[in-house]
Amino acid sequence: MIYTLDEIAPLIKEWTISTRLPEIRDEMVRRYYYRKLTEATPASRKAELDKCKSDPVHWFNQWVWTYDPRGMAFGLPANLPFVLRPKQVELVHWLAERESTQTHGYIDKSRDEGMSYVILGFFLHHWLFIDGFAAGVGSRKEDLVDKKGDPKTLLHKFRDMFSKLPDWMKPVGFSRREHDNHLRIVNPVNDATITGEAGDNIGRGGRTSMYLLDEWAFVPDQESTDAAISQNTNVHNWLFNSLALKINEIIDQLDQLENRIKPGMTMMWPTSTVPAGYLECAGQAVSRTTYAALFAIIGTSFGSGDGSTTFNIPDMRGEFARGWDHGRGIDTGRVLGSWQDEAFKSHSHTASTASSGSHNHSTKIGGDNNSVRGATSTNAITMSEAAADTAPIGTGQIVDAGNHIHTVTVDSTGGLETRPRNVAWMFIIKF
Repeated sequence: MIYTLDEIAPLIKEWTISTRLPEIRDEMVRRYYYRKLTEATPASRKAELDKCKSDPVHWFNQWVWTYDPRGMAFGLPANLPFVLRPKQVELVHWLAERESTQTHGYIDKSRDEGMSYVILGFFLHHWLFIDGFAAGVGSRKEDLVDKKGDPKTLLHKFRDMFSKLPDWMKPVGFSRREHDNHLRIVNPVNDATITGEAGDNIGRGGRTSMYLLDEWAFVPDQESTDAAISQNTNVHNWLFNSLALKINEIIDQLDQLENRIKPGMTMMWPTSTVPAGYLECAGQAVSRTTYAALFAIIGTSFGSGDGSTTFNIPDMRGEFARGWDHGRGIDTGRVLGSWQDEAFKSHSHTASTASSGSHNHSTKIGGDNNSVRGATSTNAITMSEAAADTAPIGTGQIVDAGNHIHTVTVDSTGGLETRPRNVAWMFIIKF
């Protein structure tokens, strides 16, 4: 069944109210009673702090809240308890492994998976519990890193999660005026910091324990940025959108390919439609101004056009290409771009008639049955009147013609040209 947008909204609201909202309400109630038990005595608070310090997943699932106003239209509260999903739990463990092994990592950012919230929450956990922890966060624009009042910025998410913690979990003496500044938040108890950077300043703000670079795919100079961050931290995590990264990779590859194909490069093309950026090699005269880059390469090697404003493209229609001799001595006297007519290499043919062996020739002389028969003497003939009559009626002599040749005519065969087997392609040239 296909639903319209107007039909979908009530269905979502119905599911939210009947399914999602009870789950959130139950979690909120559970947290309320968990907090009441934790805050019952100083010892229970101390035990909880120790548990949270050693187990970031536990800390997330008991104390962290997020802000998401998108569900308000469907009956959900804007502030929601942050309960880690299985993939988010994996991310927390992965971040802890990066920290313990001092290795870098890349994270594929999927929409609505809350990856940036999880990483910033992990940084907040360490900012609270690890002495001297220094986190760095960066993005391509400063307004994406820190702009007070803008819930989309990275440090706003950090502040939002921090603000919803119970006071006894926050650093003693923390003052927003003194310790929460633009692009920098300091823990006055353990000197932990989180610092934001953007653009050309990424990685240049001092040493950090861990670094998050959001939207890595859109960072313009990734190589120098990576080098700068690597000098100041042993653990940096690139958070990127895989689709955006793939698009950027394709664009970069196309740009690189375009840069590798220089004006004048000629290739065979399998269709009759000339692709953008190319001309058919059809001998046409084209503008020296419009195609200045191509003219700078081939000049008038294939024709000077009108002699001033145009030049000719090579004409490869119906032609075979041949490698330039360039001093090898096989196809001498050629210059680049010169045309050459067809030719046969000089050669000879031999011909002969088939042998008939020893034989006689007959002829009529006088009577009806006169014959000529070979005699024992050279070139002598004997003539008689009848085949049965052996009495000669006359003698003659066959004159020796001496050494001579006979002309043999060999019939012609073939078509209008000499050619190898071939396939027809269009030749095109980059301009």
